[in-house]
Amino acid sequence: MSSSGPVKIPVSVCATTLQSVEVACDIIIFNKAKTMIAGGFDDISEEGSSKFTNVKATSNAETKFAMGCECTEMSRPATTTHTGAPIPLPHDFALIISPSVFI
Repeated sequence: MSSSGPVKIPVSVCATTLQSVEVACDIIIFNKAKTMIAGGFDDISEEGSSKFTNVKATSNAETKFAMGCECTEMSRPATTTHTGAPIPLPHDFALIISPSVFI
């Protein structure tokens, strides 16, 4: 496999994967590439996680379960039981290909 074209490295705390997919789509739309591999991994360390916890930005699974919440109800910002967002370790990658490649 060979490659040529732009290399873009977005950094967008908690949305790196989404940002990289958007950048890849823009690159394909403007004909700078026919195929892009896009994605990302947001590493949440214990230090970073504890800072989010200190400002009550994260939910505590034990507290939520004690309140009778299911796993699917951990992040419900418009409810009275909202105690913050769960912090996953998101990582996703996508192969994005121009439609002209298939024609």
